[in-house]
Amino acid sequence: MFKPKKFDKEIKLEINKQTFRGASAQEIKKLYIKQNCFDVDEDFPVYRIFELPNQLADIRNSKFSLVNPAVYKDRYENPLLNWVFTDENGESFTLNGIVENYYVSPWTYDEVENPFSWVLYTRNNMGIRIKTTVGKIMNEMLNLYNPFYMLQFHTGKVDYFDKEDIDKWLAESQYTDFLDSLGQMSVSSLMALRNKFSDEKEIRFAFSHIPDDKDNQYIIDNVSIKDGICKHPIQWRPIIDEIVLDPRISNELFEETEHQLRKYGFTCDIKHSTCR
Repeated sequence: MFKPKKFDKEIKLEINKQTFRGASAQEIKKLYIKQNCFDVDEDFPVYRIFELPNQLADIRNSKFSLVNPAVYKDRYENPLLNWVFTDENGESFTLNGIVENYYVSPWTYDEVENPFSWVLYTRNNMGIRIKTTVGKIMNEMLNLYNPFYMLQFHTGKVDYFDKEDIDKWLAESQYTDFLDSLGQMSVSSLMALRNKFSDEKEIRFAFSHIPDDKDNQYIIDNVSIKDGICKHPIQWRPIIDEIVLDPRISNELFEETEHQLRKYGFTCDIKHSTCR
């Protein structure tokens, strides 16, 4: 049976309270981070395998890559996209103006390495596995220079359902069920995936892009989108707790890559995976 995400109403009251008493921007940001984490704690460890060349480029350029779910060619990756609602006057419409501009980054809370995952997530490339925490990523992505940071970046633990349950949930919902001032209701729909993917144990980070926002100079200057890929600024060095390199990498390439990462200033453990 489908169960929608529940949100902490108390944190909203605390944000208002602390704002009224004149709390610092950093203190308020910590509260927004807590608010924008759905069913997952900030100190929760997360892992992801990236294609090595792409991730080294993102580390070098201080970028965090997210993908538009449409790239996956699976309507359940963004279930509200193209879903038709009917208003009080019988007019049909969609929420595409909001949901077509979502970009996601899938991580996992599964700490166990799987040899199959190295092949699955790297295609024809070698891979790099990064360990960090939910809170470290959120702290970087919710940037105080972005005046709307509290509305544009969220994360949540993915729940898995039969596709029939997802369809039933949508069919029984009103469009107003997905509209709130913080954008939580619509973005949380990205955290409902089909049971066939439950082995992934996903934590999903989501960025809400506003393409026509001429008033947000931070986004205009720092965020780029091309071919369904969104590049958002991030500092990788403070947030990475551990790096593991592909078990298929030769010893020579491992040493070369480790040297490169050390030059970038990483002091965390860098290991050569033995998972085969």
